[in-house]
Amino acid sequence: MARQWRRWFCAALLVVLVASCSSDSGGSGTGSTTSDGAPSGVLHYGASGDFASFDPHGGSLEVDLIYLRPVFDTLLEQEVAGGEILPGLATDWEVIDEKAVRLDLRSGVTFTDGAALDAEAVKMALERPTSGSTGTVWTPMTVEVVDEDTVIVTPETWTDTFLTNLTNRQGMVTSPNTTDFDREPIGSGPWVYDRSTSDEPIMFSYTLNDDYWDPDKQGVERIELRALADPSARVNALVSGEIDIALLDAANVPLAEDQGYVVVQRPTSTYGVSVRDRTGQKVEALGDPRVRLAMSLAIDRETFAENVLFGIGSVAVQNAAEGQPGFSAALEDEISFDPERAKELLAEAGYPDGFSFEVSSIQMWQTRLEAITGFWRDIGIDVKLTVLDPSKIADYATSTDEPLFVIENPGYEVLGMYEGSYMLDDPTTPATEGAQNLYQTEPPAELEALYEEAIATDPADQEPILAEMADYMYGQGDFIAVAHVNAVAGYDGDRLTNVTFTGGVSPTIYGIRVIE
Repeated sequence: MARQWRRWFCAALLVVLVASCSSDSGGSGTGSTTSDGAPSGVLHYGASGDFASFDPHGGSLEVDLIYLRPVFDTLLEQEVAGGEILPGLATDWEVIDEKAVRLDLRSGVTFTDGAALDAEAVKMALERPTSGSTGTVWTPMTVEVVDEDTVIVTPETWTDTFLTNLTNRQGMVTSPNTTDFDREPIGSGPWVYDRSTSDEPIMFSYTLNDDYWDPDKQGVERIELRALADPSARVNALVSGEIDIALLDAANVPLAEDQGYVVVQRPTSTYGVSVRDRTGQKVEALGDPRVRLAMSLAIDRETFAENVLFGIGSVAVQNAAEGQPGFSAALEDEISFDPERAKELLAEAGYPDGFSFEVSSIQMWQTRLEAITGFWRDIGIDVKLTVLDPSKIADYATSTDEPLFVIENPGYEVLGMYEGSYMLDDPTTPATEGAQNLYQTEPPAELEALYEEAIATDPADQEPILAEMADYMYGQGDFIAVAHVNAVAGYDGDRLTNVTFTGGVSPTIYGIRVIE
């Protein structure tokens, strides 16, 4: 059975990078819906992250998506995360031997510069990132042009998430005439980026694409995205009327509710810590599994969920929930808040007085990581935290200077976690294997044997093996799950209608209407 990389890290980074992410937000309406349903008004949207580049294939940050989706269509669409794959620029598709996908393209679609969105354009867009000209975490692929409206896309490594990838950045198609991918985007989407009325990097303005093929997505005439990375600034902008919708930090939910704003939420991810330095190359103590397990047992997850997440989430000791592949009932009993046992484990490992190390994070995780390091401090582990500028997140995510990495992982696939974080980075194997084993640690023999057994087993019979793999990963403290997290958005129900959650962690901009 072929190795099944689930692109766990990409998903983790994406969602992690989502919490930095924007809420598909809306605005202090400066217009009203028209009687014929035509787009009307300006949508002022509070994006929860700074913006890096308009190149959809030049990065992996989820926070960028809210800036990209007005401009670019995707080959496929997905209304609900994990839900049914729907037509986009491709009206029909067929998976070929779990190696490639045949896409029938929508006829008559043009880019906003007038160029035809045909098979050659798709080939140029999807193959461009494989040249190494971009910095994205990307599945390299080749595209065969069958005819003007048909392509066969073959990724370097087929995964069961490949079609989902085509509903996001990897499925966005750029015009073949694009010369400045970072600042002058040309797509076929519902709106057109208007640099002349923007105030980069604070506000990004979009005007209506009058020739768009799916007018039902166009609820407003113009969109203004305001970069508001600081959660307090974002909620203050919301309650003051500067914006009408925004992704909220849990601490700010009470304020939004008290001011009469509609608050909606949905489960999105699992928050936790991935210990990269499992052999103690940078921080010697982390090389001992007793130390890593002590760090997990030191966390009071109930207090974290109540006081840090303000009830917007629940306790987690593993990524999978009951009923999901890889869920281990044993872990639910084995990992609990036990600071005394944690101290005993530290003493057994030779650290009766604890130890210290340094770690970095970015602003969106600062409060959460400060809480976790506070629990560690209570058992004698002193962590010096450096907060990085949000623009450094991609460097942070791939840095070998970081002994551990804060994650918000939307997935729970144990095989993908193994392939990304335990396999060695081998140029003769798919690029995604070992992508997050940044310290190039040999996979533990016990875990490797379980993995080989799992991939040789029919997926219908893998469950007990996956649970045993999870027992090892979390029981050794390689991964420390802390809480299942909900995404929360607030909006002015008197000014906006048709606000819906879809595939991402925030309400979609598609179809939102501004009213008076």
